[in-house]
Amino acid sequence: MSRAASDPLIWEQHLNKERGTPEGFAPYIADMLQGGGMLVARRGDAVIGMSRFSECPEAPGRWATGYSFLVRAEWGGTTNKAMKSLMLKPAFQTEPAVYFHIAEDNLRTQHATAKLGAVRVSGRGPGNAAQRWELTKSGWSGAS
Repeated sequence: MSRAASDPLIWEQHLNKERGTPEGFAPYIADMLQGGGMLVARRGDAVIGMSRFSECPEAPGRWATGYSFLVRAEWGGTTNKAMKSLMLKPAFQTEPAVYFHIAEDNLRTQHATAKLGAVRVSGRGPGNAAQRWELTKSGWSGAS
């Protein structure tokens, strides 16, 4: 997995730009495993990305998705939506909305999240380090 995440360009807009190093990747994986649910995306034998669910700190009992990454070869295509669909379809069976926490400078992820149908609902998320975006079941572009 760390090979897929070792490209520094993946992390250039994230809050923790050191995630592509072995020292930065280990705590990232520990957080992913403790977050409440983790998805590993593969193409054949190769890991191409990851994402996770966790409880939303500012909305207890609601779910947030985040800590996502994709290898650069998968940027701009359908992989992000497919990966999120695997997570969102079951979430929307019981939840009216799912939240995303995105670094303020992470324009790439903001754009990808907007393509899913999410909207920015606050300028700051956990620790005042990220924006909070909300995706409702009715707003989700993958709902059909």
